[in-house]
Amino acid sequence: SSIQGLAFTSDNGLNLASLSENGQLNIYDLNSPTTDIRESFYHFKMNVEDVGVPIDLKYFNTGSQDILALATSQGLIVGIDTRCSTPVFRFKNDLNHRLITALEVDELQSWLAVGTGSGFIDVWDMRFQLCIQGLRHPTGARIITLLRHQDQPSSLISSFQGNNEVAIWDIAKPQMRQKAFWPSPVAPLSLTQSLNHYIAAMHLWKNDGTTSLLCAGTDMRIRNWNLTQPIRSYIVCRGPADDDASTARYQPKTIDGIEVTIEEYYRRKHPSSPPPSSAQLINTAAALPPSATLTTTEIKTTKSSVNIPPAHTDTVTSMQLVMSKERTPYLITVSCDAVVKIWK
Repeated sequence: SSIQGLAFTSDNGLNLASLSENGQLNIYDLNSPTTDIRESFYHFKMNVEDVGVPIDLKYFNTGSQDILALATSQGLIVGIDTRCSTPVFRFKNDLNHRLITALEVDELQSWLAVGTGSGFIDVWDMRFQLCIQGLRHPTGARIITLLRHQDQPSSLISSFQGNNEVAIWDIAKPQMRQKAFWPSPVAPLSLTQSLNHYIAAMHLWKNDGTTSLLCAGTDMRIRNWNLTQPIRSYIVCRGPADDDASTARYQPKTIDGIEVTIEEYYRRKHPSSPPPSSAQLINTAAALPPSATLTTTEIKTTKSSVNIPPAHTDTVTSMQLVMSKERTPYLITVSCDAVVKIWK
C-alpha cells in the first residue's frame, strides 16, 4: 500500500511514523541498538471504510503529549497518542468544502488547519474542538499545501492549484490574503486566467534577519521568495527547459490591498553568459573536486561534473533545510521521479 505521510515523532528525530493508504500507522525506532529498524514498535490500523482513506500526517507535541494528527478522505481529523487506546480527538470537517488536501498544525497556538479541494482553509481550535475560522481563495482554487509561519503566530502560508500562487493569510482577518507570491505570466491575481502550474513544496527559513520562503513545484524551478525584501527574491535553480538568455526579476506591488510579489522575465544583453544562480548542487555520488569554485552569481564546474543536471526533471514534491555539524545549511529537495538533490 502506498505511503500517504511520514513524520518524525520525537524531538530528537529518532522515531519515524508512516501512514499507508490502507490505514496502517507504524512507528519505527531509527536508533535502536537491539531491534531491526525495519520492524515497527507501534502499530495502529484504521478501518478505511469507517474513517476514509488517509490524506496526510503531522506530528506535534503539546508539552504533555506526543500526538500524531491525520486527515482522511471523509473529512475526519484524528489525533492519536500512542499511549492511549482511543484517539485523543476526532473532528469532522464540513464535507461541503470537499476533500481535504492539506493539513498543518501549530501546537504553540493550539490550532490545526486543513485545506480542501474547493479552496477552503478551515481552522480548528484544538482546546475547544471547534472550527473557529474559515478562509477561502476567491476562485475556489484547490489548496495544495499549508505551512505555519513561525514568526507570526496567527499567519498561515498556503499554495494553490494554478499560477504557482502562494499566499500568506492572517487567521484573525480571513477576508483577504495579506501577501501573495505570483511567479506566473498570467495577470497578477487574475480571477479568470490560470496557468496549470503549482507549488508543491515549501520551507520557511531565516538568515541575518531576513525571512524567506523556499518553494518549488510542477515547473521544476526552485525559488526563494524574500518576505522581508521581496525585490531581492531570486531563482535558486532554473527549470530544465528554461531559456538561458532570460533572467527573472521580482517586483512588489499592492493590488486590492494585497502585497503581491510578481515574477517577470527579461532578456539579458549577453545571452552567452551563464544564468544567475545562488546555490550549488552537491552530488553525493560524484562530488565536485576542490578546483570547482562558486560565487554568488555563477557556478563553475570541471568536466567531471558537467554531466550532472542541476535542475529537477519532474515535479518537486518535498524540501527541507538541514544543518551540518559544522553549521553549514543544506537544502534537500525530492521530486516525483525519486531523485534527491542536496544543495549547499
